[in-house]
Amino acid sequence: MSNDGASDTSGLEWALAGAILGLLLFLFGVWQVRTLTWEKATATVGDCGYSRKPSAKSSGNRYCAVIWQSGGRQHSAHMPADQDMAPGAQKTVFVNGDEASVGPGLWGSGSCCCGAVVLLIAGPMAWRLRRS
Repeated sequence: MSNDGASDTSGLEWALAGAILGLLLFLFGVWQVRTLTWEKATATVGDCGYSRKPSAKSSGNRYCAVIWQSGGRQHSAHMPADQDMAPGAQKTVFVNGDEASVGPGLWGSGSCCCGAVVLLIAGPMAWRLRRS
């Protein structure tokens, strides 16, 4: 390493930024993946609509109502629609109280894994640079 204090500080700042980014990605992924611990239920898809109208630049955000039975009660929620959600169709969903999810998808799993890798690389690097 050089004796230039500025370059050491710059390296530490980059390593800390990487560690913070890794932590945020990991926590976002954990938040998404948590739905895998929820109870599975078969829901009936209700009415679907758009939260934003489709345009030439965007397909819009399509949401559908889902209804399921759990604990002797009927529950309902609105959730982002995937390709096979049509009114009247049966869909397996993860449920927790009145919340429903189709699962974490690629964003949840991917950000959890990428965040863990970045954190495992940048965290020890920041620790070493801080101590030198």
